[in-house]
Parts: sequence; C-alpha cells; structure tokens
Amino acid sequence: MREKLSVLVPVLALAAAVAGAGGCSGEGSSGPDLGKVSDLKEVAGEGTVLADLRGETEVSGEPNEDLWFDFFVPGDSTGPDQYKPEVIWNPNPDVGLTDETSEEPSVKIKDLQESPDSLNCAVLYGAMLVGVDIELKNVVVTAPGYLFQAVPEKLTGFYIADVEGGKYSGIHATYPEGKVPDLKPGTVLSMVGDHKESYCFSLFIGKSLLVANEGGAAPAVFDTTPEEIAADPEAVEGVLVRIKSVTVTSANPDAQDGMDNHEFEVNGVLRVGNDYGLSYMNPITDERKVGDLFDSIVGVMKFAGGKWHLMPRYDSDMLKEGELPPEEPQPEVVEPIQDVVEPTDVPEPDVIDTVEPDVLSDVPTDAPADVPADLPADVPDVQPDVPASPDSPVVITEIMYDPDGIPDDKGEWLELYNAGEDMVDLNGWRLEDGKGQMHIIQYGGPFPLQPGEFLVLGCNAIESSNAGVAVDYLYPYADFSLGNTADAVVLKDLWGQVIDTVSYDEQGGWPAAKGAALEVLHPNLDNSKPGSWKVSKTPYGDKTNLGTPGQGGWK
Repeated sequence: MREKLSVLVPVLALAAAVAGAGGCSGEGSSGPDLGKVSDLKEVAGEGTVLADLRGETEVSGEPNEDLWFDFFVPGDSTGPDQYKPEVIWNPNPDVGLTDETSEEPSVKIKDLQESPDSLNCAVLYGAMLVGVDIELKNVVVTAPGYLFQAVPEKLTGFYIADVEGGKYSGIHATYPEGKVPDLKPGTVLSMVGDHKESYCFSLFIGKSLLVANEGGAAPAVFDTTPEEIAADPEAVEGVLVRIKSVTVTSANPDAQDGMDNHEFEVNGVLRVGNDYGLSYMNPITDERKVGDLFDSIVGVMKFAGGKWHLMPRYDSDMLKEGELPPEEPQPEVVEPIQDVVEPTDVPEPDVIDTVEPDVLSDVPTDAPADVPADLPADVPDVQPDVPASPDSPVVITEIMYDPDGIPDDKGEWLELYNAGEDMVDLNGWRLEDGKGQMHIIQYGGPFPLQPGEFLVLGCNAIESSNAGVAVDYLYPYADFSLGNTADAVVLKDLWGQVIDTVSYDEQGGWPAAKGAALEVLHPNLDNSKPGSWKVSKTPYGDKTNLGTPGQGGWK
C-alpha cells in the first residue's frame, strides 16, 4: 500500500542513481535524456517516489519543468559542480490535514532530523528542499513565536517537538506572519509543510496548521552539557535542552570581529543567543559579565551564522547561582500585557516639550529635506577628531537599511569607499550580515576600485522602483538583507579576512534611520562606533528618501 505521507529520500545518493539512468541538464529543465518516471522509480526502488507538483495521483510519461526541482551539488575530487534532480513524491497532492482517525502513520520530527539530508549538509550557503507536504501529527510547541526574517517575506518562527522528546526530536518551524495563533509551550499541533535545509539548519515550512490542544503539559526538557552539545550538536538541533552549572567565559564572543550580536559564551564551547530579547543580553539592560555563574539555562538549539546557539525563551529560563525558579508556569510570566491599566490622562506635549534635542540621534529621521534651523546641524564641533589615515583601505561609508515608501527588497543599498592609496580588486570579496547571510561579489574578472572611488551595492538596480539610486553592483536580496533596527555589515576579502565591519543597533546608541541612510562622518573614523555616524538629510533620486549614494556624505 502506498504511504499517504512523503517518504524522505537520501537525495544525493538517489540523484547519483538517476544521473546514471539518464542525466539532467544544468539549465533547470529536465530534457528528453532524463528518462521516464517509471524508469526512475525502478532505479530508485520501491521506497522512492517522485515529486508530483502538478497534483496528479498517477505520474507517467516524460517529466517536465512542472515536475522537477533542480538543486546545486558542489563538485569534489570525482568531478565538477553540477545540477541534479531532487526526487521526492507526495501521493496525496492536496495540502491539508488528514482525518485524525486515520490509521496511517505520520512522519515524526525525529525522521526528519535523522534523515541523511539533515545530518549531512549538502548546501552550506543556500537552501535545499528535502521533502514536500509532510504531515506532523500531535507535535508539541516548545518555544513561542518570534519574528523570523526570511526572504522575500517575514515569518513567525517557533519550535516544535515529538511528544516523547529526546535526541533528534525537535525542529524549528515557520508560518506566515500574522496567521499564527498564540503558541505557548505545551500547545499541541498538527501541521502539514515542507522540510527544508537552509544554510545547514533544518526548517519545517508550515502550509496548514491545526491547534489540537492549547492547554497541554509543558514539554519535557532534555538535560545535557555544553561539552556534549559541542561533541554532537546535530542530535539536539531544535530540541529544548537544559544545561547546568555553567560559567560565562566570554561576554561578547563577536568582539574579535568588531561586532556585538548580544550573545555570550559558556564553558568556552557554547554560545547563548538572544532571539527572544532577554534582559541579560538586551542592549539597554545588558548584564553580560565574564565569570557569571548560572545554575541552569534552558533553551532551544539553533544553528545560525555557522555556529550553534542555545536560545533561552524567557528571563526565567536563565537562573543565576542561588536563584529559585518561578512559581508560576513560564508562559504566564510573559503574557499579562492585556491587564495593564490604561495610563492617566497626562497631556503628551508637556512630556515631549521638556526634552531638548542635543545630539544628532534626536533628530527625527522622517523630517523633510528642508530641516528647520532650530534642529541640531551637522557641524564640525560635534565631529570627533579625525585620524590621519583609515583603519582599513576599503570602508563601509553609507548604509540604507530601512527605505521609506518602498519594500526593503527594492530599496536597500550600501556604499563602499577606497580610502587607501592603492587599487583594490573586489572580485571574490564577501558581504555578510549579522544573521548568517553571505554574498560573494562575482564580476567574472578583475573588479577594480581605485583610490578615492565609491561603489554603491544594492539589491535592486531599477531606478524607477528603488527610489532613484544608481546601483553600481547588484546582489540578490536572498543573499544579503538588512535588519530595520539592528544588523551588521561585514566586508571580507578573497581569503575571508575581515576588512571592515559595522554593527548598527538603534537600541544601542545608534541613530534611528527610517527613510534615510546612515552616513559616516569621515572615512578615517572608527566606523564601528555610533558616534562616527549621522543620519543623512540630503534627498536623492525621486526625493522620497535621504542619502548621498556614490558621493560621500562627509564631502
């Protein structure tokens, strides 16, 4: 009998078998040499089924573009890079939940996490679809929703697990933002979605979701140690874990790269991240200190930026030495916003008028181009002393991370400047951000940036839709996108060495820049410091946004 749910296939091994049966073109279409579907099924064996994207129950005849995904397989010592087909089939094309009384087995999260495609990362930079229309029945929420930045849309990210728990039992799930109910730990769900490996992190991309029980018991926590996690991190990817008696060995493990992602490191081997905005790591209430002792830290395991992170969900997940756990269930601690008493009727102008703007960051970033004279101007007396030479030959001098009136994927850009005395070849250099994204600058040959020259890099080169900025180099938004309040821009050379880095954070003293670019006051200044930047007041292009792309705001 055919399985109702997708059967996960070792894609690389199967692709090799398929290639031997017929081959595949490198242009994204299957071509006549690929062979018939029946032949492929015979090669792959009884357990292998093919992706029927057309919604047909029976698949026959020549496969076509509607039937196949192509994905990139890096070359090794046995051959060059090539494209090969992904072979997965869903015998039930209707994307929906099955009858709960069905006796047919559903896929477990453990099946996904222990599949070869999850254990053996085939695409380090990029994403690979592994399974489609998979049904997960009666899984339990282990961590609530948070904003998960994905391109080209924003999603709600959360974590789910098999009820029995243990190793390989958890996974990060996503669902369209605004369509997810209040997901507390303990909520029982059934979901249909796709299994995707994105930058070697397993994701379950939800397509339909049914809340079976909102009042379920809190999920079981898997006890482990930082050392055990470091030895076998894949076993606890997406799992809710607890580590005990740990010491903070680095208050900012990214300081060596000139960044601060508001994380810390324990026992010298495991990072603790801050997807859920906890006070210990928050830029405003930052408490991180080397030597701090924690009796326990509870969180979910995530792989991002090439590193493993433990993500606590609540402040109460982090118990310092001698602290007692909360008496109330943890989800109740974070929810009583609706019980807040309405403020008394205090006139707002009395509060606002008492604040005298005395720094550049107090200037409203959405002010018109003609700034009133009573607002602080960008005058030399607020500019720091300028060093005689820059810290690096190529400097990040302007960043438009939150354009106004157009989507981010149409209007984001940044500016580089050669502040050195020699020509620099940018071909093969890398752009990275604080979320683990990366783009390699590919020009097909030497890409010279002469001394004193600017280069504007953007995700959209069409001036009629990007607010009128002239882009010199186009990069895919899927490769590199910027957070609207905090993120990092890291420039690395051909050998991966950091040339320049800027980590902006509106809650960490940086000026807020909605509809205006951040401009460095001078390329010789230390641009890792917020005091070296200002918000542009110069309109460009169609005059809807402010900035000086390709001109240098300090000139």
